Amino acid sequence: NYKKIKGKRSINNRFQILDLSDAPIFELKELQYPNNGKNIRKLVEDKLKTEQYVSQFGVNTPQSKVYHMSEKDSAKEECFKGNEKIVLKPLSSSRGRGVQINVTKERFDINWDIVKRALRLKNEYIIAQNVVEGFEARATIIEGQLLSIIVRVPPYVTGNGRDTISELIDSKNHEREKCDFRKDMLISRSETNHEFLESQNLSFDYVPKQNENVLLNSISNIAYGGETIDITDLICNEIKEEALNAMAAIPNLNTCGIDIMMNSFDDINPVILEINSYPFLSIPYLPTYGIGKNPTEFYVESLVAMYQNINKPSKKYHIEDEDKYISNYLNLNKRRQDLISKVMNNFPVYNY
Repeated sequence: NYKKIKGKRSINNRFQILDLSDAPIFELKELQYPNNGKNIRKLVEDKLKTEQYVSQFGVNTPQSKVYHMSEKDSAKEECFKGNEKIVLKPLSSSRGRGVQINVTKERFDINWDIVKRALRLKNEYIIAQNVVEGFEARATIIEGQLLSIIVRVPPYVTGNGRDTISELIDSKNHEREKCDFRKDMLISRSETNHEFLESQNLSFDYVPKQNENVLLNSISNIAYGGETIDITDLICNEIKEEALNAMAAIPNLNTCGIDIMMNSFDDINPVILEINSYPFLSIPYLPTYGIGKNPTEFYVESLVAMYQNINKPSKKYHIEDEDKYISNYLNLNKRRQDLISKVMNNFPVYNY
C-alpha cells in the first residue's frame, strides 16, 4: 500500500509506503533514499572528500587534486608533471556534468573553461585526476546487496560510408525515440561532444567509413545517449568486493551507485571513481544488452522486511525473500566492522 503526496512540481512528489494498517513505513522522494544518512549526500557529492575517506580503508581510488576555478595557470603547470593526459571535472556534480577526459596540455585551456561553465552556484572548485586506464561500470547496491554491475558505453555512431556524424546522430536518435525509456536521453551536439571530436581531429561533418565506430564522448552516461550492458555474472569476485567495501566505508550508506574502473572482467585491482548516494534505479532495469533487474521492487521489499522484523506488526506483508533481505543488513554491518577493525589494527601502538 502507498500514498502519493503531490508537490508543487512532479519532482517534488513524495510516496509514502504503508503497512497493512495504513500506517507509514517510510517515504520516497527525489534525490534521497530514506535509509541513507541525512548528511551522506553532502559527503559523496564532494569527490575529493569521498576519495580521501574511502582510501583510508584500503579502497583503490584515483589520485586527485583540487583547484579554485581562478587557478587555471597553476593547475596547468602542475597537472602535466608526469602525466600526458588528465581528467578534469567539477568538485561537486552528478550525471557526468562538465567531466572532461583525456585532457592534453595543448587543449587544457578549452577543457578547463568547459568545466568552469558547468560549475554549480557556490561550488567554485575543479578537480584534476590522473587518467585511469580501462572501462567504467556502474555497480548498483541496494540495502547491502550488490544487485547489478552495468557497463555504460559512451555515445557513439557507426559509419556507413555515406552519412556525416551529424546525420548518423539523427538516425540513432530516431531509433532511441521509439523506446519510452530512452526517448528523452538522446545524443546531442553539445560543446562537450564537439570538443571530444576535436581532440580526435574530427567534426560533426566527418563521414565515417563503413562499420567505423566513432566515439562522441568518453562520458559513459545513458542520459547523454550512452548504452548499457549487464556484466554482473561475468566479472570476478574481487571487483564485486571492492564495490561493496567502498560503500561500507561510508557510514550510514546502505543504497548507492558505485562508478568503478576495471581493465578486464578479471581485474583484481579495480579503481573506485565515484560513489552516488542516489543511484538511478532505472539503469539496471532495462539494459541495452543483457537481462534486466528490478531494483525498485528489491529496495521497497527490503525496507518493508526490516520494518516488519523490528516492529512485529499484527498484519504482515508476505515477502518471499524476507530472511535474505535481513541477512543483507547483517552482512553489511559485519563488513563495516571488519573494515574499521582492519584500520584500527594498522595504527601504531606506543608504549609509555
